[in-house]
Amino acid sequence: IKTGIVFCIMAFISMHGLSQDGIPTGCESVSTVALLQHLGIEITIDEFIDNFLPCQGFYRQNGMLYGPDPNEYFAGNPYETSSLGCYPDVILKALREMKRSGYPGMENLNFRNVSGTDLNTLIDFYIENGHPVLLWVSIDMKKPYEGMKYRLEDGSLYTWTAQEHCTVLCGYDDSHYYLMDPLKNGEIMGYSKELVETRYNEMKKNAVVVF
Repeated sequence: IKTGIVFCIMAFISMHGLSQDGIPTGCESVSTVALLQHLGIEITIDEFIDNFLPCQGFYRQNGMLYGPDPNEYFAGNPYETSSLGCYPDVILKALREMKRSGYPGMENLNFRNVSGTDLNTLIDFYIENGHPVLLWVSIDMKKPYEGMKYRLEDGSLYTWTAQEHCTVLCGYDDSHYYLMDPLKNGEIMGYSKELVETRYNEMKKNAVVVF
């Protein structure tokens, strides 16, 4: 009689989640604050947004809509439903400003834009070593699509990727990745590896690590 043995490979980082309730477009900030709090930094979501997140709004000129590059500024205001969002370099700007200003505890932290890194590598280098990762995927893991179009300061046309969403990757097993999702009241959600990989790739593999 042969006995089959099933091995379940798993790593999970226990962390307290945060909800973005009342901050409709603030997933990047909420996820970042959840990660900072996990690392012992005592900062609130409002404090992070109000004091450190670089934001820039939209305006009309000669009948055309202009706005910021989401790689440089948060596009709009995280408290407004009509706003868009931002990508890793904007979060890094906020973290650098926290460190520069002498925010308590930040002197011991490092942060890095690890965009372009495949998920297996993020797991091996960070999750396996106890470091959660900010991960850009999509709202409810739905397929992203071309969203709002507007002009940047240099006149070039920018197209926002609708459904953009920022979460915290904090674990995996043989079939799922586990993400702290601020749109799910901060709960840790399990999604199939294939689905997360697809959405992560569609969102151009944006990720940030803080440790």
